[in-house]
Amino acid sequence: MAELRGRFGAGHVVEVLAGATTERITQLGHERLGAYGSLREASRPDLRGWLDQLIGQGLIDRSGGDYPTVAVSKRGAQVLRGEAEAGPLSRVARPERSRRGGRAQESAVAGPGDGALFEALRRLRRELADERRVPPYVVFSDATLHELARLRPRTREAFLGVKGVGEWKCAQYGTRFLAAIAAGPA
Repeated sequence: MAELRGRFGAGHVVEVLAGATTERITQLGHERLGAYGSLREASRPDLRGWLDQLIGQGLIDRSGGDYPTVAVSKRGAQVLRGEAEAGPLSRVARPERSRRGGRAQESAVAGPGDGALFEALRRLRRELADERRVPPYVVFSDATLHELARLRPRTREAFLGVKGVGEWKCAQYGTRFLAAIAAGPA
């Protein structure tokens, strides 16, 4: 994005990082950029997911409007200069498929209040995603929300023990999710 000077959208950035050989990339000379093809081994969904996560961490700014562009934020520039650290990035979770071609069933048995709590946690996730202008899965996956509803962690340590919750997400979202769990249905 620094090489593209914030003039292109996330889709174009992904294509440059993936080393795509599109007419537009060739017309613009972007195949000569240092970053061109630098993440060729990653899938496009993973690249897009990482961009969304970096937006969520405030390291990338996304403009508004009909044709939003992405650019390195002030905080992102600090990371590039080695003055600050980025939070961890994760790969986009892909649902497992059953033999019939449908989504795999939840392995955990839901308790009586789990469904209502899951819905409350989904609403909170949407609210946080809207605040950060990122897709909801960047905050937490559905699988993590199901685990939170099933396990109902009450402490920071228990929250960190849930699959999909790391130090960065705990610091960013832990207080609000723990409050929602404590206020949720019994």
